Amino acid sequence: MLLFGSIVMLTALWNHSILISLAGIVFWIAACLKLPEAKPPFKFVEMCLKWERSWIAKKWDFKKISRFVLVLAAVAVFLFAVWKNSYISLLLFVGFGINMLCIRANKAMGVEKP
Repeated sequence: MLLFGSIVMLTALWNHSILISLAGIVFWIAACLKLPEAKPPFKFVEMCLKWERSWIAKKWDFKKISRFVLVLAAVAVFLFAVWKNSYISLLLFVGFGINMLCIRANKAMGVEKP
């Protein structure tokens, strides 16, 4: 954390920015604090590994191929939007992501039929 604070401070000096230098000072102070050890999210990691194993075990049918191609296309469009600094496209991705989360939650609660 101390090294990260130093890098942030060097960036602040390079850009002559007061806000970045304040962030660097916050990182330096945080590095000096004695904080309790955080519990790692093993349950989340196990859930992700279980999902990945089940996805790999499935056959390559039309549904799996179409989802794979859709994810690759979405990643390509997202990287292009980041490269072009298109905030509208990035907000559109956030909106689609939130919409997908709402649809999954509705299906899980029984509001929407699968």
